Amino acid sequence: MQHQLDSKTHHSRQVLFSLLFIVVLVLGLLYAKWVPYFQKSFVAASTHNIGNAIVGNGHLGKALP
Repeated sequence: MQHQLDSKTHHSRQVLFSLLFIVVLVLGLLYAKWVPYFQKSFVAASTHNIGNAIVGNGHLGKALP
């Protein structure tokens, strides 16, 4: 009987930690990947401009090497 109880608590603990890991993973991705660009997407949609190019920004009007 004690072995069955230990097995149940071990399984429920694994499920709990797995769900906690998934929640932390999703929140981390939201914070790092999507939240910083959320406001920028509205600006880009309204102005149809995503800002200056980051490639060759210092070479405006010149040919890139």
